[in-house]
Amino acid sequence: MRLLYTRIALTGILFLFTGLGAAQEAAPALTEVQRLRVQSAIQQVEIAQLHMQLAQAELQHAQSEAQALLGGLVVKGWQLNLQTLKYEPISKEPAK
Repeated sequence: MRLLYTRIALTGILFLFTGLGAAQEAAPALTEVQRLRVQSAIQQVEIAQLHMQLAQAELQHAQSEAQALLGGLVVKGWQLNLQTLKYEPISKEPAK
């Protein structure tokens, strides 16, 4: 769905910049090279969006995996220091 919105937005931008939205007697036409460049640019944006969506999904998966792993390492009375990867006793007194 996002790709459709991107394509619509890019088409709208193209109309604004080329003046195709205004009434004209003879509409200008893109050359074959221009048409291919525009199509290529739109496809590059769509591909970048897909890469971004994939990276977001991979990030969420990695976060879920880490949470599950850390959840299994809980030991009553101890906390795992993620910088040293060593258990430390949970103090009853608040830190000053």
